[in-house]
Amino acid sequence: MSNFEIRVGYNNNQNTIRTNQLCFFYNGQMTPQTTQTFTCQIPSPRGRYVTIQRTGNPPSGALSLCEVNVIGNVVP
Repeated sequence: MSNFEIRVGYNNNQNTIRTNQLCFFYNGQMTPQTTQTFTCQIPSPRGRYVTIQRTGNPPSGALSLCEVNVIGNVVP
């Protein structure tokens, strides 16, 4: 996996998903078949949707994830 971003927000439409807050950005190549933990780089992100997508122009290759676990708090 390489060159991807994680966003958090309330938009789930493909056309507006980029308006969600950028939570984490990774530029480079990760070691295949490893477990990675990413911590959001913005304080107190809020949203209903977490998106992980490739970056680049155009984004190249498939994004293959075996398991994604998102941990957060419910905000009233």
